[in-house]
Amino acid sequence: MVLRSDIEKALDDLISNEEGMRFQGLAVILAKQRWPDFIACERKKDLGADAIGSGKVLACSVTAKLGKIQGDATKIKKKFRIKTLVFATAAGVTNTTAQNWATEIRKEFDYELVVMSREDIVTSLQNPANLALCRTHLGIPVTLEQPVEELLQKVREAASEVLAAWSVRLAGKPLIELQTVTINPDGKDSTDAFRLADFQRAMTQSRRVVIEAPAGRGKTTTLVQLASQRGGSRSLVFLIDLPAWIKSGTGILQYIGGMPAFQSRSINAEALARLQKMEHFSFLLNGWNEVAESDSERAVQAMRELERDFPAAGILVATRTHHIVPPLPGALRARILPVLRVKTTFMNTTYHDLTTSSRVFKDVLPARLPHIHNVRLGNAFPPALN
Repeated sequence: MVLRSDIEKALDDLISNEEGMRFQGLAVILAKQRWPDFIACERKKDLGADAIGSGKVLACSVTAKLGKIQGDATKIKKKFRIKTLVFATAAGVTNTTAQNWATEIRKEFDYELVVMSREDIVTSLQNPANLALCRTHLGIPVTLEQPVEELLQKVREAASEVLAAWSVRLAGKPLIELQTVTINPDGKDSTDAFRLADFQRAMTQSRRVVIEAPAGRGKTTTLVQLASQRGGSRSLVFLIDLPAWIKSGTGILQYIGGMPAFQSRSINAEALARLQKMEHFSFLLNGWNEVAESDSERAVQAMRELERDFPAAGILVATRTHHIVPPLPGALRARILPVLRVKTTFMNTTYHDLTTSSRVFKDVLPARLPHIHNVRLGNAFPPALN
């Protein structure tokens, strides 16, 4: 946002340097915002009219003098049939002065006088929609914000580019949904299954979730699947390399804004913070267990700040079982069940990779066999059993 003092200083410079033409260009734009039918006139030989509308004319001046208004009105009277004269000035005009001028102009020309004084100009320029005018017409250095929809589209594109990079090693491999169970407070597996849709729902509900599994069991794959299936919703999903983020020593939005996919689209932390107030964010962080021992205290602090600063966001951390649990109060913990490569023949087709959960063999297997063929998930598996 531009400061009022900066606008006033710029207007004073226009007056001091007698830059009436530059002020005229600004005033015509502001007048058209209020009276859209105004049409700007050429700046030379304008017959006293800087813009013409239906039954009205605009006259501009960096100074505020009745004589200037009368001079313009005299020229206008000869060429235009109007009822209202709008006078825009960079100088201050009190209501008392404006009323006295209006009385004189009505007596002499039978025009209704409307004054756009300095205060009106300053207030209009403080409108965020007019930030560009402050830069182009007054030379005030301001940062222009992208329209929200344009920014949102760019962020989605950048997030999709990050997702594509994470998905490279899974390219060409059909994916199945891994089976997970929730973990009881005592650290033991419960009998409650947790599916991909449940994780998605948890993120939408701004919950905290920790997924635990050994290396190669599909933690990264699950995050990629979650991010992939959120593309059509209003939520923005960010995949985060947790150790790299902690190593950077920056806030989460600064880290995201520093990714090449976001930098190439001029998306910085400030833009993300602006969008965060309008869109639901979900952070999917991978590799808590891979944080260096020397960074452990900083990691704990960073996670606490993330949890505190983004209460409305969904936060999910994927990790191997670690002696330090991610500091997410009230987090739901889930464990990915092991995958056993099984060779089964059904209707002359070979099927693979089903979880060892007895419930899966009993309930899920009959339903899923007709839909799974030579499925592999995550890293390479040991040779198939014969």
